[in-house]
This record gives sequence, C-alpha cells and structure tokens, in this order.
Amino acid sequence: PRLPARSPRRRTGWLLSSRAQAMAAALEPCDAPRCAAPFEGLLAQLREAHQRELQELRAENEALRARVEQLSGEAQPAFQKPDFLREARPEAREKATPAPQPQEPRPGAELDEETAPGLQGLPSVLACPTLSSLEGNDIGRGRADFRVWLMGPSHKRKTAHIEPKDINFHALCLATYPDRQWQELTVHEQVGLIRVALKPAPFLVDPRSPKMKKWDTLIGICLAFVGIITPYEVVFIDKINVVLFAVNRF
Repeated sequence: PRLPARSPRRRTGWLLSSRAQAMAAALEPCDAPRCAAPFEGLLAQLREAHQRELQELRAENEALRARVEQLSGEAQPAFQKPDFLREARPEAREKATPAPQPQEPRPGAELDEETAPGLQGLPSVLACPTLSSLEGNDIGRGRADFRVWLMGPSHKRKTAHIEPKDINFHALCLATYPDRQWQELTVHEQVGLIRVALKPAPFLVDPRSPKMKKWDTLIGICLAFVGIITPYEVVFIDKINVVLFAVNRF
C-alpha cells in the first residue's frame, strides 16, 4: 500500500528543523583537547621550520667568517699575525722585530790630531761639511733665489756660503801671539783666532754667488737683441759708419 503523501507545509517544517539542529550542533562548545590538537600540530611544524632556518643561517655565517679570516691571513705577513707572535719562541720574536740601526757618525766630526793639535776640547761645530752637501745647498739656494727674483722683490736674509778651509793653528797662533804655543792658549783665545781665520775673503765679484745667474740671463737677452735687431739696423746705416757700428756693438 502506498504511503500517504506529505503535505508541503510538513516538508518545509522538517527542513527547518534539520537545519536548526545542525546549527545548534555547530554552536555547541567542543571538547578542549579535541579542538586544540590541530593548532598544536601547526605550531610544532612552524617551530621546526624556524629552527631549520636558524641552523642554515648559522652555517652560512660561519662559512663567511672563515672566508674573511682566510683572506685577511693571505693579505697579512706571517710574522705579523697575532697567533704567530703569541706562539713564537724568543729567537723568532727577535728575528721578526727589526733591530735598531746604529747611527752613522757625522762626516768631519773627528779631527786629525796632527793637523789640529789642542782642539780636543772644542765642540764639533767646527767640523767642515762635505763637498756634496755644499753643492746641494748651493743648488737649493740658487733655485730659491731664482723664484724670489722671478716673483718680485722680497725681504730675505743674506745667504751664507760654507766652504772647507785648511787652517794651520801653529802659524795662526804665532802670527798673533809670537811667544806662546797653541796649547797654552785658553779656549776663548782659540775660538777668537779661529773666528778670524774663518772669515771669508772679500771678492769684487763672488763666483759662488747665485746672483751670477741673473747676469747670464741679461747677457742672453743682449745677445738675442743683437742677433735679431742688428741686421735691420745695418740696412739703414751709411757705409762709412758700418765699422763704427760693428765695433760699438761688440
């Protein structure tokens, strides 16, 4: 026998009741352990991934640090490394540390006793300089004077020339004190005689003066003038005065 058909109103009420039951079941509070299980699994996975990334970063950092130390060790000499100096023996440290070089004595500091007796107590300022140092000083002074002359007038101190000079102390002493010897003189008297002997001889034209280069420049300008201007002047001069002009020019 066929079942009686349900009315539409009954069917709608049944659907509404089933939906309400499903919503009520969803809104019911779930059991705490059963709901927290998925979240704990996700947290464990995130923690493992984070630890893995940290380990990779640490390994990369260690590799970079080792590479930097290797490059710095290649660029730095072996004896300057801190490990080498810390672990080296005393002999190796002495080899690695540069030894102080002895100071060379100044040229002319020691005086000959035969040519200069009695000057052992005098200071070493009286030692004569070498010829190379004098030439270098003359060249430097000449360049400085040329710059001053080229740029314009300026107030500067007079240049002093130092040249080696042989002094016979016995003859110098006899010329001033005939009845005494050089050793019998006091230090003050010896210095006075040496000061007089070291005075430069007067020259009308000093050949070592750097101003001689100015005369060379002036002579060069005069020769250039004669070589360029004279041919044009000769053309306009009478034949009688040519000889006089040539003599006057020369």
